Amino acid sequence: MLDRSKLLQQMHALASQLFIDYSGDHQLARGVWEKISQDAAFIYAVRAAQAFSPLLLATWEPEQNISQACAITLPLKDASASAASFCYRVISVDGSQIYPDRHQGSNCFLINVGMVMLAYGLSGKSAALSCWPTVYSGQELSDPFISPEVINGQREEAELQAGVQLCTAYAIDDAVQLLLFDGSLVFWHLEAQDTRLRDRFLPAYLARLQQLYEARHLVAGYISAPRSRELVNLIKLALTREDKEVEADVLHLVDAQVAHFFLMPQTRSIVFKNHASICDQYPEHLRPHFFYVHGGDEIGRVEIPAWIAADEHLVDCVAQVVVDQCQKGYGYPVAIAEAHEQAVVKGADRDFFYQSLNQLSIAHKQRMVSSQKSIKKRRANF
Repeated sequence: MLDRSKLLQQMHALASQLFIDYSGDHQLARGVWEKISQDAAFIYAVRAAQAFSPLLLATWEPEQNISQACAITLPLKDASASAASFCYRVISVDGSQIYPDRHQGSNCFLINVGMVMLAYGLSGKSAALSCWPTVYSGQELSDPFISPEVINGQREEAELQAGVQLCTAYAIDDAVQLLLFDGSLVFWHLEAQDTRLRDRFLPAYLARLQQLYEARHLVAGYISAPRSRELVNLIKLALTREDKEVEADVLHLVDAQVAHFFLMPQTRSIVFKNHASICDQYPEHLRPHFFYVHGGDEIGRVEIPAWIAADEHLVDCVAQVVVDQCQKGYGYPVAIAEAHEQAVVKGADRDFFYQSLNQLSIAHKQRMVSSQKSIKKRRANF
């Protein structure tokens, strides 16, 4: 049980470290950002620095200004109807899992995929919400030890597969249709893994993205409260070139704060190219690009494949859907939120899963060996 009095004592003692005024540092960063925004040759310095700099640097088209704010125009509601004239369909999927519990003595695990389709201003079905649980015995995977990393990889593959299937099923007209994922299109969880895990899942992921490309299904990933720092690193690079102290000035900044320098509500940044090392494994037309969007309540990061990034009209379509979804979801895309609700596995569901597994073992006359810790925890709940 939490001792609240001790907690409050420690929080009060740390207050001076928790709430620090960084406004001076923000002003310095803003000044540097405005300077490099006016320097048409800075993009070439960035490209040259990529060969030796340890910083992850974004690039952009030389004719563009990195401080450009592109307006996102949403059609006004028709006075004679309650529905907006902006007609589109958005699809979202999310997943959760129950990991194998070593205290239960089984490698069995569960992946639950939540699926959502929301249509606006279109004839036919306006919403469809469902989930699909898949039970794995553990025998399907080649690893004798089913690690969380393997299960996470399997879950993401299931999400991508469900997204492709839904896009195909609902592509019944010429309406704008967007598959919107929660999170990045850069498979960061594979970058730090050994090559065996990366070789196992990355080709499957890219095959799903290729299917979406071939069918020309719009796809994007939305990241709320992003902590990425590619734009901050541009400021760091500029300070380094001027032999100025970097770490003390901009160490705490993230890209969303930099984007606040030039984005107003219902605007987006230009599109930047992602140069994370794992992106080198992507085919060029699938390579992740990104832009920042001000949905009104927060600045989010939107990631898209290169084939969409190359078409300004498609980029605008994605941005329109994302902003409209944020407005309908009170700051966060409603389709993603609903997909999460469909996917989430609660504590009672987890208990039901293990209880059903135990009953099944009895029916098949197979004894599951539970640890004393597991037995103790179950008793404590009664």
